Amino acid sequence: MASFLKLDSTNLVQDGTKSTRKYSFPGSAADFPDVVCAIQSITMYNSEYNIDSFQFQNTTFKLEVPTAATTSIISVSLQEGIYSYEDINRSIQTALVNAGAYLIDSTGNNV
Repeated sequence: MASFLKLDSTNLVQDGTKSTRKYSFPGSAADFPDVVCAIQSITMYNSEYNIDSFQFQNTTFKLEVPTAATTSIISVSLQEGIYSYEDINRSIQTALVNAGAYLIDSTGNNV
């Protein structure tokens, strides 16, 4: 069973390290001594862009795609912002599909 727990600055333990957070289960007197738990996924938000035209000059890039006898250059542009790997991969795939760089199987799927 998975549950969502939000940890933010209100959970920060004031020990000077800013690396420990404490979560109190609302409405519960439960105590969990020596309990091990697993994290299924974590999302960490950052206020600094990882795609930035000034700081990193990484908002545009080109893909060289082989064609029958030569290669074709496909340009990809991203707006400045905070992107996950999945976001960047989706942008690349969209640019490749729009350029016709994928083969299409008999059911219409890009392969």
